[in-house]
Amino acid sequence: MALNAAVKNAIEWSGYLDPLFENNYETDPSLSWQYFGSSSGFLRRYPDVYSLSQLSNGRQMSLSARSHQDMFDFRSSSWYIDASTSPKDIVILLDSSGSMTGERREIAKSVVEAILDTLGNNDFVTVFKFSDQTEELVPCFKDMLVQANMENIRELKNALDSTKSENIANFSSALITAFEILQKYNKTGQGSQCNQAIMLLTDGPPYSYTDIFKLYNWPHMPVRVFTYLIGRDSRNAQEMNVMACDNKGYYVRVSSEGEAREKVLKYVSVMARPMVMYQNDHPIQWTPVYTGGKASNIQSESDTDGQLMTSVSTPIFDRRNYTRRVANLLGVVGTDVPIQQIKKLVPPYKLGVNGYSFIITNNGHVLYHPDLRPLV
Repeated sequence: MALNAAVKNAIEWSGYLDPLFENNYETDPSLSWQYFGSSSGFLRRYPDVYSLSQLSNGRQMSLSARSHQDMFDFRSSSWYIDASTSPKDIVILLDSSGSMTGERREIAKSVVEAILDTLGNNDFVTVFKFSDQTEELVPCFKDMLVQANMENIRELKNALDSTKSENIANFSSALITAFEILQKYNKTGQGSQCNQAIMLLTDGPPYSYTDIFKLYNWPHMPVRVFTYLIGRDSRNAQEMNVMACDNKGYYVRVSSEGEAREKVLKYVSVMARPMVMYQNDHPIQWTPVYTGGKASNIQSESDTDGQLMTSVSTPIFDRRNYTRRVANLLGVVGTDVPIQQIKKLVPPYKLGVNGYSFIITNNGHVLYHPDLRPLV
């Protein structure tokens, strides 16, 4: 498979990271993997050859010396998503009208799952299915956004199989419901209190519903709108494009299940734009603890040595001077850190006879603690 020019260019300039990675390792031999994940889809890591997860026709291509098997796309990993975007409130609107049957229904399910896979513990989400009425996909999540933790994401994914395609889609009801719940969370100090977005999945609206966007979102546009045209019929592409572009979002057409994940990942770069344009300091993100080791997180579990790890990452933005200001996310750079190395920063003799150190994340997850017994 031939690489496009953007990927080739990114692979070439990111090669200058290798001497930096090597110097970091010489300075601190306790470092595990160091890596750069490009927004164009390849992963460069040290000490190893890079791997390519650029998707083509629903398949992933690997340049790894270790394996020629399809590999997990790192752009859905916590270290990449958390660093590349700010916390966000997401409302997903899933068209479940009579026209969303067969292949279209399966594509839409794949798109919803791909969106959910890009969310983390700092995000809040809900999914509405709509035809003539708009209803929560999970009834017990009524009138609320839930934290995008593993348990809630699993509930939303499981509920996708229960959707039925029937009646005629009422887009006005769905859009109003989405805007009102986002407004409620914004005004009451709930949710992420950062970015907000609506993800609309449908085979095509009859028109662009400008009156609703004018009432709820203009002129300041606090909510970005991302539209996903499902299926091979592109007759409604103009309406979907207008809805997204007029509300600081992004429009894509998804014509097969295989391309769902790659198309969904395009929204990440759009959500990263405020960080590119308004922040000079790159935010640092730490992932929850996981079982790892000298094998990277794209290898199989049998390759890990079982020690507890965390990953620290930061985004890389294009800050070159252009005639017209751009806001491009180039990728995310990070490294894996053994928990044992963090513990060494606070030696026991400094804590007293009965003292001990521990770390808990802002989401209540234990990073390390003497009594931590993680499930492997």
